[in-house]
Amino acid sequence: MKTTPWTKEQDELLTKMYSSATYEEMVTVLNHSYSSIRHRAWGVLKLKRPFASGSKCGNWKGGKSFTSSGYILIRVPGHPGQNSSGYVFEHIIIWEKANNSLLPKGMVIHHINGVETDNRIENLQAMTKSEHCKLHSSRKRQPVLRERIAKLEAEIKELRLEIGLLKFGKPSSLVESR
Repeated sequence: MKTTPWTKEQDELLTKMYSSATYEEMVTVLNHSYSSIRHRAWGVLKLKRPFASGSKCGNWKGGKSFTSSGYILIRVPGHPGQNSSGYVFEHIIIWEKANNSLLPKGMVIHHINGVETDNRIENLQAMTKSEHCKLHSSRKRQPVLRERIAKLEAEIKELRLEIGLLKFGKPSSLVESR
């Protein structure tokens, strides 16, 4: 298509069509290319197309989403614990249904086996935020502490050998003479 200047009538028609017509329809009616229509609408007229949301959106996955850390989110508009997009953690919804009540303020749901996607009710446990923090900080530190203990024990053993002591604190000269 040849680039032609926009007329006032075309601007008015574009303004009327932009929110509901497809780009193909606008290309045909306005006799301008897709990129020309988009540039005119966004850059000059500052028009915005309404975004499709929910089931009308091309990326709709049935109201189920995943966080970057692996938790499952379910769309539940109106839930007191929803995020800004209307989603709630699936494990909270499952716990609330099983207990027939909302999760009390200050409480969190813990996955007993540590698998964030295992939302079986027998794997979910409500606890205070502070209990949850203590539980996870001790679990995270255990391997580090075990590793540190093993290193220190090895150092102790080396030091005992260096100063001539063995396992029971006897000088090495006594052990060698036997």
